[in-house]
Amino acid sequence: MRNVENKLTLFRSVIYLGLSQLINFVSPLLITPYLLRTIGIEKFGLVMLAQGVMNFTVILTDYSFNLTSTQSASVRRNDLPFLNQLYNDVTSVRLFLVIIGFILILFLTFVIPNFSDNRYLFLLSYAIVVGKFLIPVWFLMGIEKSHIITYANTISRLITYSLIFTLVKSKGDYIIINLLWATGEIIIGLIGISFIKKNYKISTNLTFKWKPIQVQLHDGWAVFSTNALNALYINSNLFILSIFANGQILGSYAVAEKVMLLIKQIYGVLTQATYPYACRLAVVSQKEFNRFLTYEFYSCLIIFTGLGLLCFGEANTLIKFIVGKENSEAASLLRYLSFIPLIISLNLPAYQTLVINRFNRSYLPIIGVGAILNLLLNFLLVPLYLAIGTTISIAITEIFITVGLHVILFNKHTDKRLSLLPQKLF
Repeated sequence: MRNVENKLTLFRSVIYLGLSQLINFVSPLLITPYLLRTIGIEKFGLVMLAQGVMNFTVILTDYSFNLTSTQSASVRRNDLPFLNQLYNDVTSVRLFLVIIGFILILFLTFVIPNFSDNRYLFLLSYAIVVGKFLIPVWFLMGIEKSHIITYANTISRLITYSLIFTLVKSKGDYIIINLLWATGEIIIGLIGISFIKKNYKISTNLTFKWKPIQVQLHDGWAVFSTNALNALYINSNLFILSIFANGQILGSYAVAEKVMLLIKQIYGVLTQATYPYACRLAVVSQKEFNRFLTYEFYSCLIIFTGLGLLCFGEANTLIKFIVGKENSEAASLLRYLSFIPLIISLNLPAYQTLVINRFNRSYLPIIGVGAILNLLLNFLLVPLYLAIGTTISIAITEIFITVGLHVILFNKHTDKRLSLLPQKLF
């Protein structure tokens, strides 16, 4: 009976997070065409560049809490005093990191030409980081209240749409787009904090004493390093391309990348929804854990192969729908990127096994070498091939990381090896 309840909880988590990500998937399809027609493809590229920088900063401020603290909250989700202490410790560290992040962005707007030329765009875009900080996703995931995330995401997007369609009317309004995008999340974040305080008896008692901060930073360092290196090679692509390419090429790549990132959101759903369930299975039964990961593997294989074929075959149609006119360059780039989510998704079983078992020293070098490889390839290929060089760099890097994680798991942790032969989960 308990096992059935756990599976029903997992199913609900997948459905709710799926709905949440469906909203995230649909929203750019509504907003992006409007923005491209209103501010033009060059300004759109700048807005996406600023979003990429903020997304990297979000990794800094989230640190490793969406994995480590979610795991802690999941295992002890009925222990209210523990949850209260965990919430305050995590929030204290995250607030400290948000302040550090803003200082870093402010510094960059004075020393990097592309940042200083668009200083107000980048500073206003920092509202994205603030919005992500305020929404306690890690806590809600840990206590498996995914439906709240879905409700919050829906309301947030409605607020965002209303603001953008009302206030963005000309090319010069590009500077406030990211601020408007974050406003809904800030509002919902404040409501979310009120919800968990009321329902889980959370009393705010933030501490900025170095010892608690040091403990949290130390415990999550390995996972954070992995996430930071991942974010570095994901978000550095657009930044490096902006050094060598003009605004038209940058904008075309940003549109193609946007479609690819929308597909990757499905991977995010699978990762977020299954992680707490996988954590519990790993404790209860290694056999059931492996069986579940096999199911994940084949689900990813089927889903992302289909989506990759769709994007490859209908690239012109998708780009025309988003941009409002033919853009052969963006369509060509989308074909190059169409199977990247498939490559990434195939590392999910190995990655979750390594993370849940805290094999930090095993997988961190793979991620680190992958990040360095991506940077080297970008600086080698982008000056020669511009945006096509960017897509080739991404593909080679993702193949290296996916293969590397499975090789490390197979060779170094023989007792945790995965058998990816088809098995019956239920």
